[in-house]
Amino acid sequence: MVSALAGLVGFRAGLYGCFGRRADVLFELVDALAGASRPIRSVAELMFEPVSRRGWGSLYQALQHGQIDVAAARDLLACSVRLPVVGPLMFAVDTSKLPRPDTRVVPDVGMQYAAERDRAGGVPAVPGWAMQKVVQVAVTGGSPLGVKDSWVAPVDVRRVGTAQNANEIAAAQIIDLTERLAAQPATARVPVLFLLDVGYCPIYLTQHRPDAAQVLVRLRGDRVFFGRPGPRPAGKVGRPRKHGDRFALDEPATWGEPDAEQKITRPDGVTVWTRAWHHKHPEPRPRRKWEGTTVVEGTLIRREKTTPGGHRQVWWLWWAGPPDTFDLAVLADAYRHRFTCEHGFRFDKQDLFWTGHTPINPDQAERWSWIVAFAYTQLRLARPLAVDLRLPWEKPTDPGRLSPRRVQRVFRLVTADLPTPARPPKPSRPGPGRPKGSKNKHPRARQPVIRKGRPANTGHPKRPNPKAKPSQNP
Repeated sequence: MVSALAGLVGFRAGLYGCFGRRADVLFELVDALAGASRPIRSVAELMFEPVSRRGWGSLYQALQHGQIDVAAARDLLACSVRLPVVGPLMFAVDTSKLPRPDTRVVPDVGMQYAAERDRAGGVPAVPGWAMQKVVQVAVTGGSPLGVKDSWVAPVDVRRVGTAQNANEIAAAQIIDLTERLAAQPATARVPVLFLLDVGYCPIYLTQHRPDAAQVLVRLRGDRVFFGRPGPRPAGKVGRPRKHGDRFALDEPATWGEPDAEQKITRPDGVTVWTRAWHHKHPEPRPRRKWEGTTVVEGTLIRREKTTPGGHRQVWWLWWAGPPDTFDLAVLADAYRHRFTCEHGFRFDKQDLFWTGHTPINPDQAERWSWIVAFAYTQLRLARPLAVDLRLPWEKPTDPGRLSPRRVQRVFRLVTADLPTPARPPKPSRPGPGRPKGSKNKHPRARQPVIRKGRPANTGHPKRPNPKAKPSQNP
């Protein structure tokens, strides 16, 4: 309890040092967001929180003109990661949209995937910005086989511009975080594992992988790989072979014997069968996402889970990392923790007003995303100090299992006696504003919505959408 309180106080002091211009308003904004006692409908309503001592105009000015030392913020969040009891530090990398569908005057807006619009005949896209986050998962500190929860630990936020690629940003985030963790004595010798979804290119990430990091990427089930070529027959001339036996993920006859295998039956009757094949590579082509045409090898992992009712779930994964860090027992159950980042995204959107605010430029959108990450981190650090202040219709919960929403409910009580580094406001009076009857002589220029085409270098054929309605035209 004492160490948790000291960690929260130290984080708040370090957080204030990450702010530059308008630091006092930004710090109070983070506190008000973390301890909001009512559903947030606008940033202006945060001025009604007791910790916010300034008006709504100051809040918007801080979001528009405030400064955040991003390098110091990444160092601060990297220092707040929780060490696991066993296994590696696991981080999930994923992208979520910050929609701006009702305006055409904000710059660098592109069409972002919207799962809620993915219906038969609909267009699953909306104008907005893409924000890519790196969050620590399995933050309970237990083993990868431990109990899952909905908590994450954000460590980095970056915007993926319309002229940028999510794989390039992810590779830069992995390199940056690995170097920051290696510079800390507590995490210098702890293995680091990054979990990514099927939309990321495993070959590109393997090419840019730091020596001390591991990547585990989910694959589509129709990919084709190859093994190492055998020795050249005696007396044969010509260019040496690049590829060995064919390995198609949807053709079991091409798999052969695995290099590692594990089969576990859980007490609830669920069977998890995991197999791994080393030294596999896809066919290099110049038009694909990765750099060059060299052979890039990795390990293919097939995880098959079968329930007592006969339901079967299959994951194909690509692993790359130092050879001495390969542990099939850990990798067999590690990827399921990647889905915890979806809980973090949902809490940010529903309770921390992440996508409710409408920034006017990309810099303000990224600044607001950092503020949401700081507020979430304060809730996570306050979790050991919180009590279960449940509503009459809610079930009792053990203090060690409180959700982010329940911690937010008591955050103001936890931090009521903690010192605040923010200085009190100075007396002032609002400016006269625009004279009555005058017109705006500086209208904002209209900005186009960037539409990225389907990349031609993915290596996958473009198939029709099975959910789309058939055309009515003859």
